[in-house]
Amino acid sequence: MEKYLSVTTLTKYLKMKFDKDPYLERVYLTGQVSNFRKRPTHQYFSLKDDRAVIQATIWSGIYQKLGLTWKKE
Repeated sequence: MEKYLSVTTLTKYLKMKFDKDPYLERVYLTGQVSNFRKRPTHQYFSLKDDRAVIQATIWSGIYQKLGLTWKKE
């Protein structure tokens, strides 16, 4: 077995997992938004809980449709 996967191999594998696993068909997350960086186009932030962090992006068209207002606490 190869030590390294190609990008193509990894993306095909992940696509297969998302397509075949009913738990990954639609994923809804809850967590605390942190490191939000307001940009003219896409919005970048982290979504975290007590034990993990996921880096996230909201594309500009989606962000505008959502009409979100962020506030610091």
